[in-house]
Amino acid sequence: MEREYDVIVIGTGVAGSDVAWHCRDAGMKVAIIDSRDYGGTCALRGCVPKKILAGAAGAVARVHDLQGNGVSGDVSIDWPALVASVRSLTGSIPQRKEDGFRRAGIDTYHGVARFAGPDRVTVSGDTLTGRYIVIATGAHPRPLDVPGADLMTSSDDFFSLEALPERIVFAGGGYISFEFAHVAARAGSSATILQRSGRVLKEFDPDIVDRLVLASKEIGIDIRLNMPLLSIERDAAGLRVRAGKEGEEKTFHADMVIHGAGRVSAIEALDLARGEVATDRRGIAVDDHLQSISNPRVYVAGDANTKSPQLTPVAVMDAHIVVDNILHGNTRVADYSLVPSITFTNPPIASVGLTE
Repeated sequence: MEREYDVIVIGTGVAGSDVAWHCRDAGMKVAIIDSRDYGGTCALRGCVPKKILAGAAGAVARVHDLQGNGVSGDVSIDWPALVASVRSLTGSIPQRKEDGFRRAGIDTYHGVARFAGPDRVTVSGDTLTGRYIVIATGAHPRPLDVPGADLMTSSDDFFSLEALPERIVFAGGGYISFEFAHVAARAGSSATILQRSGRVLKEFDPDIVDRLVLASKEIGIDIRLNMPLLSIERDAAGLRVRAGKEGEEKTFHADMVIHGAGRVSAIEALDLARGEVATDRRGIAVDDHLQSISNPRVYVAGDANTKSPQLTPVAVMDAHIVVDNILHGNTRVADYSLVPSITFTNPPIASVGLTE
């Protein structure tokens, strides 16, 4: 079936949803597409469930820190109950999200969207033509070219673990690994972080990172620098992880290896070449208006473009810029000079503006 729209949105996370709502409020005919459950990364596999886990870890940390200062006794994390709490909060989101779109008069589609021309996409047998197409597909874990990479567990799946393994190795020294390692350590697991270079959390000031590294080690997190991942193999005891530089290789034993080595734009399935949408190694190439440099019908909000920091509030800001530029012409540009960022560890660290 062929249908025509003013705006076609690909992705139902915070960016795609905001674009769809605001364009519909302006009287435009809107369609929205997702190949996964409606709601996006933040609501289902990111910010929302992460803060539930981090909140539990923070409560344990505070009780521990107050021992001997008017607080006695101990607390522990009930992992199955914690995961059930996450599920109870996120489980109803997809249906509620889709119902909300439909009530607003936004047509919803399920399936993989692929470009069939500069102004057309196909999804599950339907062909949709749009005056504008907004790509808001977010990001996914970066593919790792190491033997045994298929044995890794994604950060998305961490939130649904029915039981927390005793030994967890985190590949990568970014915020995902540190946040999850703090949760795991407070829940009683042994956590090891392997970082390929000599510095972790490169987006943050080294002085505050050093303090976080010290605090992490104090709760038992093993942080190894200059340890690029070489291979993962199954053995009788679980998983055997090889890491390190040539001549200095180390072996680590784990029950689970979590992918925390960064995320990349989730655009591989879109068949962008057929849509005349230019890309580079970071994502879809856009100008300061978040418009494709090669196809003026296409705008990109959030992690899928080459300019945006991969943060949920930035994706929301991108969405507002895209909506204004669709409705009023290219009147707004993106400015990422003062973007705050935080890591939900104990203690948390944050940054905004210029670094040293």
